Amino acid sequence: MTRSDGAVAVAVQRERQRIGDELHDGVQHRIVAALLCVRMLERELDRDDDRWRRLLAGAGEGLAASLAELRSVLVDARPPVDLATEVQALAANCPVPVQVDTSALPPVSARAARTVLRVTAEALTNTLKHADAAGAEVRLDADESSVRVRVRDDGRGDVSRSWTQPRLPGALSRVVAESGGTLRVTSGTRGTVVTARIPRGLP
Repeated sequence: MTRSDGAVAVAVQRERQRIGDELHDGVQHRIVAALLCVRMLERELDRDDDRWRRLLAGAGEGLAASLAELRSVLVDARPPVDLATEVQALAANCPVPVQVDTSALPPVSARAARTVLRVTAEALTNTLKHADAAGAEVRLDADESSVRVRVRDDGRGDVSRSWTQPRLPGALSRVVAESGGTLRVTSGTRGTVVTARIPRGLP
């Protein structure tokens, strides 16, 4: 590579980082905030007000789809520099307190880090949408073959049930399945626990 080629490559990378930062810090946060407002309005509406509930549900689905597309773009435009820092930032933006423990997290591949970040984001989004939780915990650790993501909330559970792939629908299950990982959700009277394992050496 010549010096001019190297300068071009650096300039392209800087521009990708700038665009990714603007999408992450601006557009994504506004979509998340709007989606949370829609979900809160859905819960506050009268059960008999089906027309407004349907309209809000449609708006929520549209925002959720836009958020999923944006996060997919960000995976390429703005790869995480440091997984622990990114997860801490994600937790700090949640409207409920989220404790994060990454003390047992070793270095992982860039793609594994991006996937773990998406899984964590989807799990926390589900907590905010469905659990009515006062708080949550995120723990990341790893063994020789996989990274484990564990997200636990103190919200309302679904009696005492558990689900594993492929019975789990939704974006969270798709993200894990695309990585070749595994997913388990356990829900009971003391909240819900989401546990995902993502291959550590994703290329």
